Amino acid sequence: MPPPDPYPPPPPALANEAELAIASTLAALLAARPTGSVCPSEVARALCPATPAEPRGAERWRRMMPVIHRVVAAACAAGTLTTSWQGAPRVPDAGPYRIHPVSKEN
Repeated sequence: MPPPDPYPPPPPALANEAELAIASTLAALLAARPTGSVCPSEVARALCPATPAEPRGAERWRRMMPVIHRVVAAACAAGTLTTSWQGAPRVPDAGPYRIHPVSKEN
């Protein structure tokens, strides 16, 4: 039997804080690439980096992915982001995708 997880998911009361942190990190990553896109896992890795003191960063960022997908889906529904894979539109959580800001010209 594996040992208990030392990094349990955050309590539900922190969900709004987590979603705000995700949205803020996503905005910063997109701002750094005005003509590019961001992978959802880049957002998670930025929020949960592995360090010598916390070498299990990879396990923590993977657990954040469902929340990241929810935040991206909500932003897509609000019309502030779009998602695609290999140039074709794709809905979040339907396989791999890249996140793009909605063009100001649209």
